[in-house]
Amino acid sequence: MAVAVLRDGKPVSVRTLGVANIELNVPVTRDTVFKIGSVSKQFIATGIMLLVRDGKVGLDDSLAKYFDDAPEAWKPITVRQLLSHTSGLVRESPGFDGLKAQSDFKPLGMTATRTTDTLDIVPHRANGYLFRDNEQHNVGPLLALRPSGAFLSTITDLMKWETALHDGVVLTKEEQAQMFTPVKLTDGSATQYGFGWMVDDVRGHHRVHHGGTLPGFRAEFSRHDDGLGVIVLVNADSARTDAIAVEVANHYISGLSPDRPTIKLPAATLAEYAGRYRLDGDNFVTVGVDGPGLSVQFSQGGPQSRVLPENPTTFFMIKDESLVFAREGTQVKSLTIRGPGREMVAEKVY
Repeated sequence: MAVAVLRDGKPVSVRTLGVANIELNVPVTRDTVFKIGSVSKQFIATGIMLLVRDGKVGLDDSLAKYFDDAPEAWKPITVRQLLSHTSGLVRESPGFDGLKAQSDFKPLGMTATRTTDTLDIVPHRANGYLFRDNEQHNVGPLLALRPSGAFLSTITDLMKWETALHDGVVLTKEEQAQMFTPVKLTDGSATQYGFGWMVDDVRGHHRVHHGGTLPGFRAEFSRHDDGLGVIVLVNADSARTDAIAVEVANHYISGLSPDRPTIKLPAATLAEYAGRYRLDGDNFVTVGVDGPGLSVQFSQGGPQSRVLPENPTTFFMIKDESLVFAREGTQVKSLTIRGPGREMVAEKVY
Protein backbone atom coordinates (compact mmCIF):
# COMPACT_ATOMS: atom_id res chain seq x y z
CA MET A 1 0.00 0.00 0.00
CA ALA A 2 1.02 3.59 -0.70
CA VAL A 3 -0.88 6.45 0.95
CA ALA A 4 -0.47 10.19 0.52
CA VAL A 5 -2.15 13.12 2.26
CA LEU A 6 -1.93 16.63 0.84
CA ARG A 7 -3.27 19.91 2.15
CA ASP A 8 -3.74 22.76 -0.31
CA GLY A 9 -1.67 20.85 -2.87
CA LYS A 10 1.30 20.34 -0.52
CA PRO A 11 2.32 16.92 0.90
CA VAL A 12 1.50 16.42 4.57
CA SER A 13 2.21 12.70 4.94
CA VAL A 14 3.35 9.90 2.63
CA ARG A 15 3.50 6.28 3.79
CA THR A 16 4.38 3.02 2.04
CA LEU A 17 3.60 -0.35 3.57
CA GLY A 18 4.01 -4.00 2.65
CA VAL A 19 5.42 -5.55 -0.50
CA ALA A 20 5.05 -4.96 -4.22
CA ASN A 21 5.97 -8.58 -4.96
CA ILE A 22 5.45 -11.31 -2.36
CA GLU A 23 7.56 -13.92 -4.13
CA LEU A 24 10.60 -11.65 -4.34
CA ASN A 25 9.86 -9.78 -1.10
CA VAL A 26 10.18 -6.41 -2.84
CA PRO A 27 8.92 -3.58 -0.62
CA VAL A 28 6.48 -0.94 -1.79
CA THR A 29 8.19 2.43 -2.28
CA ARG A 30 7.09 5.84 -3.54
CA ASP A 31 8.14 4.67 -7.01
CA THR A 32 6.12 1.43 -7.02
CA VAL A 33 3.88 1.33 -10.10
CA PHE A 34 0.25 0.32 -9.43
CA LYS A 35 -2.68 -0.23 -11.74
CA ILE A 36 -5.11 2.53 -10.79
CA GLY A 37 -8.26 1.29 -12.55
CA SER A 38 -11.06 3.83 -12.90
CA VAL A 39 -9.05 6.59 -11.26
CA SER A 40 -7.82 6.80 -14.88
CA LYS A 41 -11.16 8.32 -15.91
CA GLN A 42 -10.19 11.77 -14.68
CA PHE A 43 -7.17 11.81 -17.00
CA ILE A 44 -9.30 10.96 -20.02
CA ALA A 45 -11.84 13.60 -18.96
CA THR A 46 -9.12 16.21 -18.45
CA GLY A 47 -7.79 15.55 -21.95
CA ILE A 48 -11.27 16.13 -23.37
CA MET A 49 -11.61 19.36 -21.39
CA LEU A 50 -8.37 20.62 -22.93
CA LEU A 51 -9.83 19.92 -26.37
CA VAL A 52 -12.97 21.81 -25.32
CA ARG A 53 -10.79 24.76 -24.28
CA ASP A 54 -9.09 24.72 -27.69
CA GLY A 55 -12.44 24.69 -29.49
CA LYS A 56 -11.79 21.27 -30.99
CA VAL A 57 -14.61 19.53 -29.09
CA GLY A 58 -17.96 20.79 -27.78
CA LEU A 59 -19.46 19.25 -24.67
CA ASP A 60 -22.93 19.24 -26.22
CA ASP A 61 -21.77 18.08 -29.64
CA SER A 62 -23.26 14.89 -30.98
CA LEU A 63 -21.03 11.84 -30.94
CA ALA A 64 -21.74 11.56 -34.67
CA LYS A 65 -19.76 14.77 -35.29
CA TYR A 66 -16.54 12.88 -34.50
CA PHE A 67 -17.54 9.44 -35.83
CA ASP A 68 -18.87 9.70 -39.36
CA ASP A 69 -20.03 6.09 -39.38
CA ALA A 70 -21.78 6.27 -36.00
CA PRO A 71 -25.01 4.25 -35.91
CA GLU A 72 -28.23 6.21 -36.08
CA ALA A 73 -29.00 5.33 -32.46
CA TRP A 74 -25.79 7.06 -31.33
CA LYS A 75 -26.54 10.44 -32.89
CA PRO A 76 -28.45 11.87 -29.89
CA ILE A 77 -25.52 11.01 -27.59
CA THR A 78 -23.38 14.00 -26.60
CA VAL A 79 -19.78 14.33 -25.45
CA ARG A 80 -21.10 15.47 -22.07
CA GLN A 81 -23.02 12.21 -21.70
CA LEU A 82 -19.95 10.18 -22.61
CA LEU A 83 -17.86 11.97 -19.97
CA SER A 84 -20.51 11.45 -17.29
CA HIS A 85 -21.33 7.82 -18.09
CA THR A 86 -24.93 8.69 -18.89
CA SER A 87 -24.93 7.88 -22.62
CA GLY A 88 -26.48 4.44 -22.38
CA LEU A 89 -23.69 2.80 -24.39
CA VAL A 90 -22.66 -0.71 -23.37
CA ARG A 91 -19.57 -1.02 -21.18
CA GLU A 92 -17.34 -2.75 -23.76
CA SER A 93 -17.34 -1.89 -27.47
CA PRO A 94 -16.79 -4.78 -29.92
CA GLY A 95 -13.83 -3.15 -31.68
CA PHE A 96 -11.97 -2.01 -28.57
CA ASP A 97 -8.18 -2.48 -28.64
CA GLY A 98 -6.98 -2.38 -25.06
CA LEU A 99 -3.29 -2.87 -25.82
CA LYS A 100 -2.67 0.18 -28.06
CA ALA A 101 -0.05 2.53 -26.62
CA GLN A 102 -0.94 6.16 -25.94
CA SER A 103 1.15 9.20 -25.04
CA ASP A 104 1.82 10.19 -21.41
CA PHE A 105 1.49 13.45 -19.41
CA LYS A 106 5.00 14.90 -19.93
CA PRO A 107 4.19 18.55 -19.03
CA LEU A 108 3.66 17.66 -15.36
CA GLY A 109 6.71 15.43 -15.02
CA MET A 110 4.51 12.40 -14.31
CA THR A 111 7.05 10.07 -15.90
CA ALA A 112 5.70 6.86 -14.36
CA THR A 113 2.09 7.41 -15.43
CA ARG A 114 1.22 5.56 -18.63
CA THR A 115 -1.29 3.21 -20.15
CA THR A 116 -1.14 -0.39 -19.03
CA ASP A 117 0.76 -2.81 -21.23
CA THR A 118 1.17 -6.48 -20.35
CA LEU A 119 4.29 -6.95 -22.50
CA ASP A 120 6.48 -3.90 -21.85
CA ILE A 121 9.04 -3.91 -19.05
CA VAL A 122 7.80 -1.38 -16.47
CA PRO A 123 10.35 -0.71 -13.71
CA HIS A 124 8.98 -1.01 -10.16
CA ARG A 125 5.69 -2.57 -11.33
CA ALA A 126 3.71 -4.13 -8.48
CA ASN A 127 2.11 -7.56 -8.71
CA GLY A 128 -1.60 -7.88 -7.95
CA TYR A 129 -2.85 -10.31 -5.32
CA LEU A 130 -6.14 -11.96 -4.39
CA PHE A 131 -6.77 -13.14 -0.82
CA ARG A 132 -8.87 -16.30 -0.87
CA ASP A 133 -9.14 -19.39 1.34
CA ASN A 134 -6.91 -17.61 3.86
CA GLU A 135 -4.01 -17.41 1.41
CA GLN A 136 -2.64 -14.85 -1.04
CA HIS A 137 -2.83 -15.78 -4.73
CA ASN A 138 -1.47 -14.12 -7.86
CA VAL A 139 -4.11 -12.68 -10.18
CA GLY A 140 -3.89 -13.33 -13.89
CA PRO A 141 -3.16 -10.53 -16.38
CA LEU A 142 -6.12 -8.56 -17.65
CA LEU A 143 -5.62 -8.50 -21.41
CA ALA A 144 -8.70 -6.48 -22.41
CA LEU A 145 -8.26 -3.07 -20.82
CA ARG A 146 -10.77 -0.23 -21.05
CA PRO A 147 -9.29 3.20 -21.79
CA SER A 148 -11.19 4.53 -18.78
CA GLY A 149 -9.29 2.18 -16.49
CA ALA A 150 -6.04 1.44 -18.25
CA PHE A 151 -3.47 3.64 -16.54
CA LEU A 152 -0.49 2.79 -14.38
CA SER A 153 0.86 5.29 -11.88
CA THR A 154 2.77 5.83 -8.64
CA ILE A 155 1.95 7.66 -5.43
CA THR A 156 4.62 10.20 -6.40
CA ASP A 157 3.03 10.97 -9.77
CA LEU A 158 -0.48 11.21 -8.34
CA MET A 159 0.78 13.66 -5.73
CA LYS A 160 2.04 15.80 -8.62
CA TRP A 161 -1.42 15.52 -10.17
CA GLU A 162 -3.16 16.66 -6.97
CA THR A 163 -0.79 19.63 -6.76
CA ALA A 164 -1.53 20.49 -10.40
CA LEU A 165 -5.27 20.33 -9.75
CA HIS A 166 -5.02 22.55 -6.69
CA ASP A 167 -2.83 25.10 -8.44
CA GLY A 168 -4.91 25.13 -11.65
CA VAL A 169 -1.90 24.20 -13.75
CA VAL A 170 -3.67 21.98 -16.30
CA LEU A 171 -7.27 23.14 -15.95
CA THR A 172 -8.55 26.41 -14.53
CA LYS A 173 -10.72 26.38 -11.42
CA GLU A 174 -13.71 27.15 -13.65
CA GLU A 175 -12.96 24.18 -15.91
CA GLN A 176 -12.52 21.95 -12.90
CA ALA A 177 -15.83 23.18 -11.49
CA GLN A 178 -17.51 21.88 -14.65
CA MET A 179 -15.92 18.49 -14.09
CA PHE A 180 -16.97 18.47 -10.42
CA THR A 181 -20.63 19.33 -11.11
CA PRO A 182 -23.05 16.36 -11.10
CA VAL A 183 -24.82 16.01 -14.42
CA LYS A 184 -28.55 15.54 -14.83
CA LEU A 185 -30.22 12.83 -16.86
CA THR A 186 -32.49 13.66 -19.77
CA ASP A 187 -35.53 13.29 -17.49
CA GLY A 188 -34.10 15.93 -15.14
CA SER A 189 -33.16 13.56 -12.32
CA ALA A 190 -29.86 14.14 -10.54
CA THR A 191 -26.77 11.95 -10.49
CA GLN A 192 -23.64 11.92 -8.32
CA TYR A 193 -21.24 11.96 -11.25
CA GLY A 194 -19.42 14.73 -13.06
CA PHE A 195 -16.71 14.28 -15.70
CA GLY A 196 -14.51 11.45 -14.43
CA TRP A 197 -15.30 12.30 -10.79
CA MET A 198 -17.94 11.21 -8.30
CA VAL A 199 -19.47 14.00 -6.20
CA ASP A 200 -20.96 13.42 -2.75
CA ASP A 201 -20.79 14.28 0.94
CA VAL A 202 -19.27 12.38 3.84
CA ARG A 203 -21.07 13.36 7.04
CA GLY A 204 -21.64 16.89 5.86
CA HIS A 205 -18.24 17.35 4.21
CA HIS A 206 -18.27 17.84 0.44
CA ARG A 207 -16.07 15.44 -1.52
CA VAL A 208 -15.09 14.75 -5.12
CA HIS A 209 -13.43 11.38 -5.59
CA HIS A 210 -13.06 8.25 -7.64
CA GLY A 211 -12.12 4.68 -6.90
CA GLY A 212 -10.33 2.22 -9.14
CA THR A 213 -10.74 -1.55 -9.36
CA LEU A 214 -8.85 -4.10 -11.44
CA PRO A 215 -8.03 -7.72 -10.54
CA GLY A 216 -5.41 -7.56 -7.77
CA PHE A 217 -5.48 -3.76 -7.45
CA ARG A 218 -7.55 -1.08 -5.74
CA ALA A 219 -7.14 2.72 -5.76
CA GLU A 220 -8.88 5.80 -4.34
CA PHE A 221 -8.33 9.50 -5.07
CA SER A 222 -10.32 11.81 -2.78
CA ARG A 223 -10.49 15.60 -2.56
CA HIS A 224 -12.35 17.17 0.37
CA ASP A 225 -13.88 20.61 0.76
CA ASP A 226 -11.15 22.03 3.00
CA GLY A 227 -8.22 21.46 0.65
CA LEU A 228 -7.49 17.94 1.88
CA GLY A 229 -6.47 15.34 -0.70
CA VAL A 230 -6.04 11.63 0.07
CA ILE A 231 -4.60 9.07 -2.36
CA VAL A 232 -4.54 5.32 -1.65
CA LEU A 233 -2.96 2.67 -3.92
CA VAL A 234 -3.07 -1.03 -3.03
CA ASN A 235 -2.05 -4.25 -4.80
CA ALA A 236 -4.54 -6.42 -2.89
CA ASP A 237 -7.89 -7.42 -4.37
CA SER A 238 -9.82 -7.33 -1.08
CA ALA A 239 -8.68 -3.88 0.10
CA ARG A 240 -11.42 -1.31 0.66
CA THR A 241 -9.50 1.75 -0.46
CA ASP A 242 -12.65 3.89 -0.25
CA ALA A 243 -12.93 3.14 3.47
CA ILE A 244 -9.19 3.49 4.02
CA ALA A 245 -9.24 6.96 2.46
CA VAL A 246 -12.07 8.07 4.74
CA GLU A 247 -10.27 6.69 7.79
CA VAL A 248 -7.09 8.54 6.80
CA ALA A 249 -9.01 11.77 6.17
CA ASN A 250 -10.66 11.39 9.58
CA HIS A 251 -7.29 12.20 11.18
CA TYR A 252 -7.47 15.64 9.54
CA ILE A 253 -11.23 16.30 9.49
CA SER A 254 -12.74 15.62 12.89
CA GLY A 255 -15.89 13.48 12.92
CA LEU A 256 -15.58 12.30 9.33
CA SER A 257 -15.62 8.67 10.52
CA PRO A 258 -17.20 7.87 13.90
CA ASP A 259 -15.28 5.53 16.16
CA ARG A 260 -16.35 1.90 16.10
CA PRO A 261 -14.29 -0.15 18.58
CA THR A 262 -13.70 -3.88 18.40
CA ILE A 263 -13.77 -6.53 21.12
CA LYS A 264 -12.01 -9.88 21.52
CA LEU A 265 -14.13 -13.02 21.26
CA PRO A 266 -13.14 -16.58 22.28
CA ALA A 267 -12.16 -18.87 19.41
CA ALA A 268 -15.07 -21.16 20.30
CA THR A 269 -17.57 -18.32 19.80
CA LEU A 270 -16.07 -17.42 16.44
CA ALA A 271 -16.24 -21.08 15.38
CA GLU A 272 -20.00 -21.13 16.00
CA TYR A 273 -20.48 -18.57 13.22
CA ALA A 274 -18.41 -20.51 10.68
CA GLY A 275 -20.39 -22.20 7.93
CA ARG A 276 -22.33 -21.63 4.74
CA TYR A 277 -25.26 -19.22 4.47
CA ARG A 278 -27.75 -19.14 1.58
CA LEU A 279 -28.69 -15.72 0.23
CA ASP A 280 -31.00 -16.94 -2.54
CA GLY A 281 -30.93 -19.67 -5.17
CA ASP A 282 -27.31 -20.67 -5.73
CA ASN A 283 -25.87 -17.59 -4.01
CA PHE A 284 -24.09 -18.33 -0.76
CA VAL A 285 -21.87 -16.63 1.80
CA THR A 286 -19.09 -18.74 3.30
CA VAL A 287 -17.93 -17.69 6.77
CA GLY A 288 -14.77 -18.99 8.45
CA VAL A 289 -12.60 -18.16 11.43
CA ASP A 290 -9.80 -15.74 10.48
CA GLY A 291 -7.55 -14.84 13.39
CA PRO A 292 -9.36 -12.41 15.72
CA GLY A 293 -12.33 -12.16 13.36
CA LEU A 294 -14.17 -13.94 10.58
CA SER A 295 -13.53 -14.38 6.87
CA VAL A 296 -16.42 -13.71 4.49
CA GLN A 297 -16.58 -14.83 0.89
CA PHE A 298 -19.48 -14.61 -1.59
CA SER A 299 -20.06 -17.44 -4.06
CA GLN A 300 -20.79 -14.95 -6.87
CA GLY A 301 -17.11 -14.03 -6.85
CA GLY A 302 -14.95 -11.33 -5.40
CA PRO A 303 -12.28 -11.44 -2.72
CA GLN A 304 -12.34 -12.92 0.72
CA SER A 305 -12.66 -10.25 3.41
CA ARG A 306 -12.00 -10.18 7.14
CA VAL A 307 -14.55 -8.72 9.56
CA LEU A 308 -13.94 -7.93 13.23
CA PRO A 309 -16.34 -8.15 16.20
CA GLU A 310 -17.97 -5.04 17.60
CA ASN A 311 -20.01 -7.12 20.04
CA PRO A 312 -20.74 -10.87 20.37
CA THR A 313 -23.14 -10.89 17.38
CA THR A 314 -22.11 -7.91 15.19
CA PHE A 315 -19.02 -7.76 12.95
CA PHE A 316 -17.74 -5.13 10.53
CA MET A 317 -14.94 -4.40 8.08
CA ILE A 318 -15.75 -0.79 7.25
CA LYS A 319 -17.71 1.43 9.56
CA ASP A 320 -20.85 1.77 7.45
CA GLU A 321 -21.35 -1.97 6.97
CA SER A 322 -22.34 -4.65 9.48
CA LEU A 323 -22.77 -8.40 9.60
CA VAL A 324 -25.23 -9.39 12.31
CA PHE A 325 -25.71 -13.02 13.34
CA ALA A 326 -29.01 -14.27 14.83
CA ARG A 327 -29.59 -17.31 17.02
CA GLU A 328 -32.49 -19.53 17.95
CA GLY A 329 -31.61 -20.80 21.36
CA THR A 330 -27.94 -21.70 21.19
CA GLN A 331 -27.86 -22.33 17.44
CA VAL A 332 -26.75 -19.72 14.90
CA LYS A 333 -29.55 -19.52 12.31
CA SER A 334 -28.96 -16.54 10.03
CA LEU A 335 -26.73 -13.69 8.97
CA THR A 336 -27.94 -10.17 8.07
CA ILE A 337 -25.64 -8.02 5.92
CA ARG A 338 -26.33 -4.30 6.29
CA GLY A 339 -24.84 -1.36 4.45
CA PRO A 340 -25.86 2.04 3.11
CA GLY A 341 -29.18 1.49 1.34
CA ARG A 342 -29.15 -2.31 1.49
CA GLU A 343 -29.95 -5.25 3.74
CA MET A 344 -29.61 -8.94 2.87
CA VAL A 345 -30.53 -11.94 5.01
CA ALA A 346 -28.81 -15.30 4.57
CA GLU A 347 -30.01 -18.46 6.29
CA LYS A 348 -27.37 -20.83 7.67
CA VAL A 349 -27.20 -24.11 5.74
CA TYR A 350 -24.56 -25.84 7.84
